[in-house]
Amino acid sequence: MRAMTSSRRGLALALIAAATAAATTAAAQPAPEPLPPAEPVVAPPDEAAPAPEPVAAVPAPEETIAPPALAAPITPPPRLRPDGLTLGLGVGYRFPVDLSEPNLVGARLRFPSGIALEPLVAIRRSGSSGTDGFENAATELAAGANVRVPIASRGRADLIAVGGATALYAHSDPDGEINDRTLIDVEALWGAAIDYWLTPSFSVSATATNPLLSYLDDTREEGPSTTTTSEFALVWAPRLEVMVHLYW
Repeated sequence: MRAMTSSRRGLALALIAAATAAATTAAAQPAPEPLPPAEPVVAPPDEAAPAPEPVAAVPAPEETIAPPALAAPITPPPRLRPDGLTLGLGVGYRFPVDLSEPNLVGARLRFPSGIALEPLVAIRRSGSSGTDGFENAATELAAGANVRVPIASRGRADLIAVGGATALYAHSDPDGEINDRTLIDVEALWGAAIDYWLTPSFSVSATATNPLLSYLDDTREEGPSTTTTSEFALVWAPRLEVMVHLYW
């Protein structure tokens, strides 16, 4: 037992002595000299790359601008009514009447605005010759005018407002003594009409008018006395006229 213990102690002492000797040897050796700094490695210059071959420029495609579409020609609407200042002459009927014999003629002066002036002038003289000279004489003078103003249109038809005034003087001298008669009639009228244009120079019209105010003076010789009758009234007595007019 003691012999094992002694051998262990000897081994330990030997290890300690060996370690001490190694340390002393390491301390006694000089430190290695530092290595010189490494020289930078310069890479050899690359061979110059060959210049790229020039590429021909590709021209940009020309932009094609389409010409603007031509607008379709505007066709003016057909002319249905006269242009400018025109004169229309007409013939027709005032009802009631026998249709086999027209009893109405007239003229219309139409302005560019569509307004028309319809004048009225009448001069009549009638009678017969007898042993005592001119007998059964009758004289009639009339003047007036209607104004026709278009207020609406639809296609070829115009709705017309009508207004006007007329004055009539009539004198009759029947056969005999002291029996003359003098009539004075003044009236203002209103109404409506439709004008239909078959062509710009030819129209058909229907006109309904009615006296608005009327003044009548009737003087008669009856032997030694004279009778005068005067009337002033609002009247409702519609009249219908149908006419055709040709315009220039």
